[in-house]
Amino acid sequence: ECYTYLMKDESNGYYKIGMSNNPTFREHTLQSEKPTISLYWKRKFSNRGEARQLEKQLHEMYKCKRIRGEWFNLSQIDINNIIASFSEYNEWNKF
Repeated sequence: ECYTYLMKDESNGYYKIGMSNNPTFREHTLQSEKPTISLYWKRKFSNRGEARQLEKQLHEMYKCKRIRGEWFNLSQIDINNIIASFSEYNEWNKF
């Protein structure tokens, strides 16, 4: 199993769109460098290929809002649209 996730950096309001087998562990590794980062949403997939496909789709959709790497300056409307786009999946979990 693998996850596509959103993390938020509370210090600047930017969101990370990423993929991980263990998003909670990934959150902790990022927090060791910057404690203001927290896991915001995650979507579980049965395999890495599906998670990567969603991650790539989101990166493409929001490329004009990319700050650097996997970090994006997303509005609340963008976040709502991301969640609504995949609302048919029960595995989205808000923290």
